[in-house]
Amino acid sequence: MFHAHGLITQDGASPGDIIAAAEKELNKYPTVELVDDRVTGLGEHWGRGVFTCAYCDGFEHGDTHLALTGPTFFVPPIARILTGWSPHVTAFSNDLDAAVRAELGAHGVNVDERPIARLNGDGNTVSSLELTDAPDVPIGALFVAEWPAPNNQLAVELGCAVDEHGYVDVDAMKRTTVPDVWAIGDVTSLRSNMSMSITDDVLAAVDCNTALLDRDWNETT
Repeated sequence: MFHAHGLITQDGASPGDIIAAAEKELNKYPTVELVDDRVTGLGEHWGRGVFTCAYCDGFEHGDTHLALTGPTFFVPPIARILTGWSPHVTAFSNDLDAAVRAELGAHGVNVDERPIARLNGDGNTVSSLELTDAPDVPIGALFVAEWPAPNNQLAVELGCAVDEHGYVDVDAMKRTTVPDVWAIGDVTSLRSNMSMSITDDVLAAVDCNTALLDRDWNETT
């Protein structure tokens, strides 16, 4: 079951429950318009055995066989985190150099160069990886270390600057490069989760409100 971690009062809550509670609260405000922009098609097991954050979801799968795949530069740091949760970690990658392979091996991380053909499971949990021309490998979870593609279409249409990975550029108060446009959450940073996004929300809301008050104040003086 996919659920929240590290968010006080919401730990263990499902995304659906959190969204429903948020919509109920937001519907009280006549100036708020709710837009359904949920991402679909992320895979049968995404969030249910397939994860991106080793800190967010590693503990619940500790002591199981944890699998990892992704670009070369992501594999070593994520593998190191996973070894804190389980002694059974395998990195599936065919482009690690000898030095990296040796470092991982010295810390008990197996490296498997065979390509992954299929992820097996029941839709709620994963059970094994099906490899090309090889027996299935039982696993408890698969961590995909990859640059997520931020849903930045609205920001780009508004003219906001983005970095080389597509994340919206913001300053300390979450202002974008376009006046009167703020951005928060995982559209602005790879390292963003629910708790961090809530903090961003407070910063942006205060700064936005201050900007509106300043404008009204200056127009009447």
